[in-house]
Amino acid sequence: MIVFIEIVLLLLTISVNAEDVIVTTKYGQVRGFPIQTTGGHKANIFLGIPYAAPPVNELRFEKPTEPEPWEGVLNATEFAPTCLPHDRTAKNNHSSEDCLYLNIIAPSKENITANKSAVMIWIHGGAYCVGGAVQYGYTGITDNFVSRDILVVTIQYRLGPYGFLSDGTSEFAGNYGLWDQSAAIKFVKENIEAFGGDPEHITLFGSSAGGGSVDAHTISPHSNSFISMSGSALSPWAYGEEVVKVTKDLSNALNCTDTESKAVKSCLRAKTSDQIFDAVGPSRYGFNIAPYAPRIDGDFYPKELQKLVDEAPAKPTIIGLVEKEALVSDAMFNIPCLKMKELKMNNNWPVWFYFNIHYNPDAYTRDLPVKGATHLDEYPYLFDITPYKHFDLNEADRSVQKLLLDAFTSFAKNGLVIKVINRSVQELIEAAGKHS
Repeated sequence: MIVFIEIVLLLLTISVNAEDVIVTTKYGQVRGFPIQTTGGHKANIFLGIPYAAPPVNELRFEKPTEPEPWEGVLNATEFAPTCLPHDRTAKNNHSSEDCLYLNIIAPSKENITANKSAVMIWIHGGAYCVGGAVQYGYTGITDNFVSRDILVVTIQYRLGPYGFLSDGTSEFAGNYGLWDQSAAIKFVKENIEAFGGDPEHITLFGSSAGGGSVDAHTISPHSNSFISMSGSALSPWAYGEEVVKVTKDLSNALNCTDTESKAVKSCLRAKTSDQIFDAVGPSRYGFNIAPYAPRIDGDFYPKELQKLVDEAPAKPTIIGLVEKEALVSDAMFNIPCLKMKELKMNNNWPVWFYFNIHYNPDAYTRDLPVKGATHLDEYPYLFDITPYKHFDLNEADRSVQKLLLDAFTSFAKNGLVIKVINRSVQELIEAAGKHS
């Protein structure tokens, strides 16, 4: 179990010149850079900060460990490689097993000790098999979140077999990707004050597998408030025992057939990523879109999820869905999210739920037979990126964007969204009417 420790007082100074920004952390100094977006908003950017030791060699298939302190000033001006995906077809030229890094997009302030910013940690989606932090950039985050005095952290975690292989035993328990996320949260808790963030106001938010991950952390003591978009820890793709069979298939394909878990893990450690890629293809099967996924391991998840919800302290939570999550949206997204909402409300959790039916027709090809608010439709409004087809925001889009951002950032600052919704919903209705 990861628990937050007392914050060690650091040298809370930021030195800025025209080219760089230097911050002192628990592990050493890091150099970032200032930006000003075309929208006129300023931020200090820090990219590729290690929050754990590289999970390679003997650390492959193990819980993350703390990074080694570094000498001199760490250059944090470029995105780190993304984590290796589940198969070769999803790999890019900037992927690596050495991938446990985070990025910080912080408000630019002269006095960071007197005016700390609430912190939001974004956990990316991708079915626990693909994805990374680089796709979210930092300019859209600056315009949409930093402009509202929110410090945003984007994190990476191990994916696919590297993050979730398990043979079902305590020796090879899996859930390494979730432990990575916990280590990143702990790093932020211990160091974010040096960047101008408030360690007592940290909110996790994520979509799809990121939303499922956020939901997973709500039933642990690792964090304090949550926004889960299109993802629930109860989703059939977010946990289960299929990964145990997939692990056995993969191990057999790689001739790692010892009956002892320790020996199997040692054998798999000796395989190259190319060998693992070669073996992964035949091991992926079935209805589950994420066979390499979390499982009830007796450690990160010490009990069944419903029991953990019943026993966990109530934490403020936002849960959201869009109208057409997927062709199998009821089974994969809607029912699990609604069930988790009910479980938490029955245990007196403060829960807000939103259901988005707004969409811009220009986001889809003209001949698409079914249109509507679909999976990841929040991305243009949160990050200024379009997961499907590029489109320019119209007036209704801007109203939706303002509603989402005001609600999310208000929640991050004080745990409340009601006033924001009451103020904004009429503006949204009026704008939507102009584009109906």
